[in-house]
Amino acid sequence: MAIGVVIHTNQSTDRSGGGGWLVTGLFSYTLYYFALTWPVWLVRMSQTRRMVISSLVPGVLLLILAVLPLPRRVPFLDVTVRVASFGVWFMPGEALYGKLTGFAFASPCEVSLWEAGQHGFSTEVLGVTYQPDGRILIQGFISKEGTRKNGMKLSRLLPDGSIDPTFKGQDRCSSLTPTHPGHVWLQSDGKILLGSGSISSSPNHKDELALIVSPEGEELRRVSIPNLPAEQHVEGLVAEVQLQSDGGLLMYGGFRREADSKSGSPILRITPEGLPDLSSWREMPELGVADSIPGAIGADGRRFIVADNPEYAESLLPAVYSISAEGQPDEVFHERLLGMQREKELRQATALAVQADGKLVTAFVTGEARSEVMRLNPDGTLDDTFQREELPFEANHLSALADGGFIVARVGLLNAFEERTPVVLARLDSNGRVDRAVAERFRSAFAAQGISSILKLTVGPNGTVLLYRFAPASAGGKTFHQLVQLLPDGSLDTGFHPPL
Repeated sequence: MAIGVVIHTNQSTDRSGGGGWLVTGLFSYTLYYFALTWPVWLVRMSQTRRMVISSLVPGVLLLILAVLPLPRRVPFLDVTVRVASFGVWFMPGEALYGKLTGFAFASPCEVSLWEAGQHGFSTEVLGVTYQPDGRILIQGFISKEGTRKNGMKLSRLLPDGSIDPTFKGQDRCSSLTPTHPGHVWLQSDGKILLGSGSISSSPNHKDELALIVSPEGEELRRVSIPNLPAEQHVEGLVAEVQLQSDGGLLMYGGFRREADSKSGSPILRITPEGLPDLSSWREMPELGVADSIPGAIGADGRRFIVADNPEYAESLLPAVYSISAEGQPDEVFHERLLGMQREKELRQATALAVQADGKLVTAFVTGEARSEVMRLNPDGTLDDTFQREELPFEANHLSALADGGFIVARVGLLNAFEERTPVVLARLDSNGRVDRAVAERFRSAFAAQGISSILKLTVGPNGTVLLYRFAPASAGGKTFHQLVQLLPDGSLDTGFHPPL
């Protein structure tokens, strides 16, 4: 019985070749039935010799095709052949039919986000980020409905919304293993760091913590944490990842060791080899980090992360931790902030931003679908000079602007099926007052574009707002782009023409 079945995948980005099941399967079956079984010379062979040839030749040909180098982008090659196993020759008709029903003209890992619809794939934008030069980094997910064909992609747009042809990562998958959407952090030298939202060094897992990509989109290196014994096990949520000069990673979040699960560290260094550097460990009792709330970085290197404190009363939901540039948590700051929450009866912190002078601006939930933005001094006390104005939405995004103002937003699926234009975006001046003129232009732009929710958002230093909208591609005879850019004055950027 010949060796014949191949295990294949769509996830690889480092393909040296490998023919693909379509070429391999059809060619092998053709040779088997037409070249080996039917010729007269084969019939004249002995039964034993005929069985040996009929079994071995197709398998040998299939293995040759499995390692045959072929061009990386060929539309009819669905997958890459990985390894050979057995079974395809027992029920060839059924096996071939099963393969053909899953046939696609291209792999998700070999088309860009913008070409997905042409090949029957669907896409989802996971993140949008302005780079310092004004170009736009897009993190997206591409998939084939009803199949396991999927991949996480990076792409880049020029400031006018057109595709940047110089970005080399548009047609390859950039997933971490195990599969996790991850977060994108831009480094000061222009490198792109795709990092996992969690870490686990369990003996049962081998997690990739980060993928480092060059500014041009070429994959440089992956940082993986090896399987470690239980006594060295570290796990937790990651709020931010920073690439160090030696190739290691400095991570901020809430990390715990199996040896002492009641205390944790807000900082953890990972060596270039992927090993937790426990010399960086800073013990802090009952440490926790709230999910999906980005941290903030001060000019002095101080980090701020939103903390989750399950031991406190229910009314005292997440406060904020302040961590020095040396990785030392400021417990006095944390307790002072909790005291202010008790006094003001604030429910939880949901977003952070840091001004150039080191003051921390924080959004707190004040009621059902209501928020208030406050400013804290570097020591954690309340800055009473900042205007406290209630917003008609639960803010979970804050961006500090170069002129001292702020963009405040509600990001997520909200009012998705209501006809009214939602109020989920505002601009505050440096004293915390809502800019009413900008707010009216925001509302007009939302109405013109049929925007009911903001799914992803990024803000440029000058106040330009790029958002990934929730709305049908067309409505009322109009065709909409999913990416919309708003100018600093709140009006729609009519010169921005994205492909999606």
